[in-house]
Amino acid sequence: MPSALTTPPAGSYPGYPAAGHSAPASRLHAAPPDRYGDEPLRLDNVRSGEGARLLRIDATTLRIAPFRIDRWGQRYLSLGEIAIELATLASSVYRIVAVHDFRVEDRNPDLEECRAAVFLAREVEGRWEEAEDHPVECRTVVVLGRLDVAVRRITPP
Repeated sequence: MPSALTTPPAGSYPGYPAAGHSAPASRLHAAPPDRYGDEPLRLDNVRSGEGARLLRIDATTLRIAPFRIDRWGQRYLSLGEIAIELATLASSVYRIVAVHDFRVEDRNPDLEECRAAVFLAREVEGRWEEAEDHPVECRTVVVLGRLDVAVRRITPP
């Protein structure tokens, strides 16, 4: 699937280089270009059972398959597998949120196609973080699931 989308400069994975380990910007993850290539899993309905094919824990790594979400007249694409080492995360429960990733320089002439990434939102003071609440340059599209790092379990949204 050809695309004119480009990636952030080298050294910007994950999040901003100046962000601290627990900063929200360090919890924005996108597929690096060397993982592009697999056909994206089309997520018309995240609750339809596709979650098992989309999200999995492989030993110590959360793996998120390439995906496509059609919403609001746009196609949000993650073009490769996203791999997140669980050891880099605080022991907590996270919402796995698909987001429109504005950090990507988008030279794609198809204005209906956008780059997607994943933001790991934490619960803070009784409410879930929203990507838009932080300077991570993304917008929430849909919640894909929940991740409990302590017990290494993924559950539906």
